[in-house]
Amino acid sequence: KAAFAVALDSPEQYVGGSAGGSLVTFQPALASAYPGGELNTGGNTLSVPNVAPDVIAKLAFDPSKKAHFEVGGVERNFKLWNPNTKISYTAAGGGVFGNLNFELVKGLRVFTNNFYSDGGGRYIFGQAPDLIARADGSPSLIHASSTVSGLECTHKNTLLYSYYGGLYVGRNFAIVPVTTTSGTPPVTITKLTPFGYGYSGAPSGQNKSVQEGTFGFAQTFWKDAKYGALTFMGQYSYLTRNPWAIATGQPKDAHLSMVFLNLRYTLPGSAPTLK
Repeated sequence: KAAFAVALDSPEQYVGGSAGGSLVTFQPALASAYPGGELNTGGNTLSVPNVAPDVIAKLAFDPSKKAHFEVGGVERNFKLWNPNTKISYTAAGGGVFGNLNFELVKGLRVFTNNFYSDGGGRYIFGQAPDLIARADGSPSLIHASSTVSGLECTHKNTLLYSYYGGLYVGRNFAIVPVTTTSGTPPVTITKLTPFGYGYSGAPSGQNKSVQEGTFGFAQTFWKDAKYGALTFMGQYSYLTRNPWAIATGQPKDAHLSMVFLNLRYTLPGSAPTLK
């Protein structure tokens, strides 16, 4: 079996600020016009106009009940208007993905979901920005990629699982001459200053990579179509974060261990049968 689909998705010119993702930095001449005005910064209301919707296409294959495979991509368009020079700029980007779900033996499944993009950071749960602004105000797209892969084993009333998830955000920045005046008598100094994502001296929240490994179980004590089900769950996760820029005296990464325990009652009923 095979299926093909195309969708038009609501676009968003995203430069970070949502779900813990760090914001791109901008030169002073554009800092008031671009973020929040022409580029979204993670707010709930998407007020920025966009030139065209995102186009998403997917081709899926189901050769048997044990296997599912799909490939696809997203095409994106960006447009910026520099209020200082009165010039408009456009850029086209997108991403590709490949996903697999396969039953190795009865009860044991392996799956992997992978995404690589040039300007597709918004599709990685908002953890990566889509673009930076060059010195002239034109958009320059950021490379970003992610994966979620793992194993699931089901035996009678027990589910065991192990997953790995990771994302990588590429470095992209512009060197801009910035002029400042200070002192008495006034002294004017022009310095070449980097702005964007991942440069030396960037905010520590601009991540190079975020990775997480986790494993756990779900044990169903009883299950009845009329009365529901009672399940006990346990999970351990180890999370690491690596920023692009590291301040003097600060650790090169951050890491965290997490343990979750959950006793869940599931209401009776089931999903409708697909025909």
